[in-house]
Amino acid sequence: MAAVTQDMMCEQFILDRTGMSIEQHQEITVQRYEKIKGGTDAYVMPVLQGFHPRDYIAHIKMYGSLLSSGQWTGVGSVCKRNSNPDSIEDRVTGN
Repeated sequence: MAAVTQDMMCEQFILDRTGMSIEQHQEITVQRYEKIKGGTDAYVMPVLQGFHPRDYIAHIKMYGSLLSSGQWTGVGSVCKRNSNPDSIEDRVTGN
């Protein structure tokens, strides 16, 4: 069995609604991962969040030792970019 944690989207229109920063959304995402992971024996997949490639890299660092090398992760805040696949590839590859 596997589960994915609820993450906080980082598109600007969402940040405008919450009044929080990308970093705050990322912190909440990590906290949710930690809480859910600690409450189940199922595999819980973390989600990386951000908007620019540097945001995703910062989020990996924010997870710290909670992530292991080669671990599967979700990549958030890409669904609104489906009309531009190159921008999604940029987020994943860091270009």
